[in-house]
Amino acid sequence: MRKLTYWVILSICTVFLFSTSALWAFELKMPLPKGAVKVSEEKSSLGPITTFSRVYTTSLGQEEVSHFYEKEMIDAGWKEKRKGVFIKDRYLAVISPYIAGNNKKGNFRIAVSNIPTQKDILASYKSKPNKLSYMPIYPESTQNIFMNFPGGTVITYETGKSIKEVVFFYESGMLKYGWRLAARSPVTGIADKVVLLFRRGGTETCRISFSRASTQLDGIFTVKKRDEKISLKPVNKTIISVNYNVRRKIKK
Repeated sequence: MRKLTYWVILSICTVFLFSTSALWAFELKMPLPKGAVKVSEEKSSLGPITTFSRVYTTSLGQEEVSHFYEKEMIDAGWKEKRKGVFIKDRYLAVISPYIAGNNKKGNFRIAVSNIPTQKDILASYKSKPNKLSYMPIYPESTQNIFMNFPGGTVITYETGKSIKEVVFFYESGMLKYGWRLAARSPVTGIADKVVLLFRRGGTETCRISFSRASTQLDGIFTVKKRDEKISLKPVNKTIISVNYNVRRKIKK
């Protein structure tokens, strides 16, 4: 069975935080600072990844909110992966304190996402990628992930070719589909990661990132015994991540 690279799963979960009603019940059990008041809540979904998020206002400052959750989340059985990001069972929680408006009133956002299994994400794996009407596909690539959502698509591919070869293909190939290169990072040279941003018309954007994978983490989100070691295998592939979006024109 194919294994999914660690960064692919983690990036999907942290960028797209979506929800189900069962997940909402789980989120309600999370600790809140004394006096925190709910401002808004949101529900959305993308493929197998689901999340509920809530925004609260509080008299606490940003650092105070961060310190509160560093202690309370660990006490509640969560494991902190990095500042503000916690994992428990098959759930990912992100706590984001911020200042709202000119009144310097403290707000924070709680987003809880389920962590999909490799089987869930790789259900869209294809050695021969789906055909696309709006952009080219690198000819020597396999499709790892293909997710449609309202207003766009998220796709990842992988290939054994170098970043330089793949970037050159998309820089020239996208022009044939009517796209304009709006931004490029890095601007000169080819590094371990390159990001291209294309625009078409007044409604479409396509962000394509290219990164070089050197190791692969097996079973990062599978159920494991505490003393079981996670094996790293060497790979040498270019990962292509596509985020295509269409927004409606605003009628005046």
